[in-house]
Amino acid sequence: MPDYYLAPSLVALRTEINRRWPKRDTESDGWIGNASHAARQSDHNPDYGAGGVVRAIDVDKDGISVPDLLGAVVRDSRVAYVIWNRRIASATDDGIPWDWEPYDGTNAHEHHVHVSIRHTRAAETNVAPWFKSKPPSPHAPEGIDVTRDEVDEVVQLYALWSRVNELDAEIAVAIAKGDGVRVGILRTHRAPLEAKRLIGDGK
Repeated sequence: MPDYYLAPSLVALRTEINRRWPKRDTESDGWIGNASHAARQSDHNPDYGAGGVVRAIDVDKDGISVPDLLGAVVRDSRVAYVIWNRRIASATDDGIPWDWEPYDGTNAHEHHVHVSIRHTRAAETNVAPWFKSKPPSPHAPEGIDVTRDEVDEVVQLYALWSRVNELDAEIAVAIAKGDGVRVGILRTHRAPLEAKRLIGDGK
């Protein structure tokens, strides 16, 4: 049986979520279905007829803005349906597409947002940005003037700040007035994040 994989479009969504909320909780994250999912129809199960693609992810609600996430995925042309907090919104609803309706599945989805994409190659492979606005960046500490003896200590403090905020930082050191030295953060880059979890019960 071939290997399974998460649809590239959902990998892109997860990457954007991680960059937007680098300190978020991932306890309820998931994409590969467990035995319960395997026993029934679920987008968390690999579609081996299409090469093993998985067309759904769950995103933990803690540490993110759920309204912002819903704003990014609901009505996106790649998405088939979204489940959140006992409600479901679907692109193919028999009534009004994308209106929120009660969801009575075994998992109420109160701890995570479920996103399923359409069963098309276009939906699977389209990695265009999901969020329309750029994620906020932590405000870098102001540059400071120090003595030459203090440079190493201050550089280490800036490096610690970068690690805490999960950033790759370029720290600049420049000669200031007299015997002083100016130390500051020149620019920062988001550090890459990856996650893979086995999900529990749910759609």
